[in-house]
Amino acid sequence: MNDLPIRILAILSNAVPPRNRIPTDEERLTCRPYLHRQIDIIMPKIIVLLGATALQGLIDPQAKITKARGNWLMWQGLWVMPTYHPAALLRNPQLKRPTWEDFKKVVAKYREIVDPHHYSPNC
Repeated sequence: MNDLPIRILAILSNAVPPRNRIPTDEERLTCRPYLHRQIDIIMPKIIVLLGATALQGLIDPQAKITKARGNWLMWQGLWVMPTYHPAALLRNPQLKRPTWEDFKKVVAKYREIVDPHHYSPNC
């Protein structure tokens, strides 16, 4: 995998709590080693955190997605961009524009640290 220019880390948990509730601290602690192992194996240069649960689970349990989104964070030597969860965009379409701006920052960072010749007609 080390020779691939793009690595996408999409972790779709098969241990989502009942009724899609926010995981407890105990549940997060149980899953954390698996998450860290996935990150170690894939070795992404950039991680995009979708929503408050991802932000609080990986970075800071007290973090607020409304304050953190759109701002680059550094976590264990990796660039991290928090943004809104897709479900939030469905509930509130006004969040689509700021989320799009966040993803444009992700593309710009990708060009900066991975591939300066990357082309996308949309950003």
